[in-house]
Amino acid sequence: MSELATFVSIDNIVNSWRQRLLFFIDTTVWGRIWDAVDFALNAALCIVYVVNTTVVDAKNEPLRIPAANRCAEFLVAVVFLAQYIARYVVINANHRAFEHLVVFFAFVSPITAFAMSMHSAAVRGSYMSAGVMAIFYPARFLRLHYAIKR
Repeated sequence: MSELATFVSIDNIVNSWRQRLLFFIDTTVWGRIWDAVDFALNAALCIVYVVNTTVVDAKNEPLRIPAANRCAEFLVAVVFLAQYIARYVVINANHRAFEHLVVFFAFVSPITAFAMSMHSAAVRGSYMSAGVMAIFYPARFLRLHYAIKR
């Protein structure tokens, strides 16, 4: 009986809280739910992007993106970034440098563009109401590809 207690105490010392939590997430239904939420947030951001590209005037020139679309994109990006940081930066110590770079461009750019457009009428009136940050917007489709592969 004392061997069992010794094994449990060694197991708790060897496995950190991060490893135990990652094992729990990867082997339970909660992990699959988390992956589904990750995919849904990625898909939502891609859908908002597609909807925003259809905002044009009669001359087929870009218009300002409606405030509701900008706010929805901002909120989805913030929620996704929070769950991504929790899962893949804090819990999972396996660093995926390229995927982190893609996340940075895909989800930090809408947040930055939202902040820039709040303070600048020139940015607000630009394509996708994002100024120069719009060149990074298609990176969200690569991040969606990563979510599908899981």
